[in-house]
Amino acid sequence: MMAAARFWRKIRAFGQKGKRMILALLLMLLWLTLLGPAWAEKPPEKAVVKVPVMLDGRELFRVSDSGEFTAAERGKNINALLEEKLDGTLKSGMALEVKIAQQNEQITLRINDRHLVTVTARDTIPGVTLAEQAQIWQETLQEAIARAKYERTPAYRGLAIKLTLGSIIGAIYNAHLSG
Repeated sequence: MMAAARFWRKIRAFGQKGKRMILALLLMLLWLTLLGPAWAEKPPEKAVVKVPVMLDGRELFRVSDSGEFTAAERGKNINALLEEKLDGTLKSGMALEVKIAQQNEQITLRINDRHLVTVTARDTIPGVTLAEQAQIWQETLQEAIARAKYERTPAYRGLAIKLTLGSIIGAIYNAHLSG
């Protein structure tokens, strides 16, 4: 009881302005207490993990989990099959074809009639259908395969060696001039 009386005496000492400030502060605390939880962020949804599909160190696209396969497993399998097929066609001289196929009501990409990847809803961005995503990936793969084949030709390797040697000579000459 004594503590309450002391509290009220101190509040009277603030005067009219002090009382209004204390009342405003108490109302603000009450408001924040009641509305604070409503403003709290929603817990984050499980993030979709996507793993890159690579060819010659270049990212082509990303895949996510699908069924019993993790994104990492899918990416690893696709990367391995791409390398295997590319190496095989370079040795045999055969063409490497990427085709879109419908299999068990799912859209898949096949490389020389071998399953490469099933396009899933988690692989797409909002607003892009599975068929559109398959077509985008097909074009990306065909361009990457053509580039990879070209970069393995003797003409390209000769050009790369000349450019590398030219860069080294230029760096040495530049170091000589500034040193």
